[in-house]
Amino acid sequence: MSSTRKPLFTVIGQVADIVGQKRWVPNSRAHYLQQLSDIPEGTRLAAVFEEYKATRSDQQLAYHFVLIGYLAKHCGYTKDEMHDAVVRLKFGERHVTIGDRTVAVRRSVSESAKMPKGDMMALIEYDLQLCEELEVKVPSMEELGYISNYDTPGIGRAHKAAVNEN
Repeated sequence: MSSTRKPLFTVIGQVADIVGQKRWVPNSRAHYLQQLSDIPEGTRLAAVFEEYKATRSDQQLAYHFVLIGYLAKHCGYTKDEMHDAVVRLKFGERHVTIGDRTVAVRRSVSESAKMPKGDMMALIEYDLQLCEELEVKVPSMEELGYISNYDTPGIGRAHKAAVNEN
């Protein structure tokens, strides 16, 4: 017997212990119920649970590279050299062994690396901290027209202080 599947909606939630039993609980029960209300009664549904992790956005990556550009120009390096150095400073290195050769590698911020959003926020904060330490004036995300992806209060405090000082 063959079947077809057509995605109908997405609801993000988490596993929680409810009265001693693990249950899936939607982040927004109202959204979940609204989506269900649009589906005719008796419709057969298949549930597929995938692990959800917010990853860095294109706007975050672009802003990181704007800051890296300012730092690179100030220090006399290329953007690639500065990016590599800053990521290593922020997140460190690990060693990969291939046969009898060992090499130090760093984390990647590429699309395929799926860097968590919070880690990218921390990297941008580190970029801003370096700019402040070196007295490098930089535009804010808003000044550049990027949408802020910060959903944590206090992010960007170092940058706001540096902009207000100058």
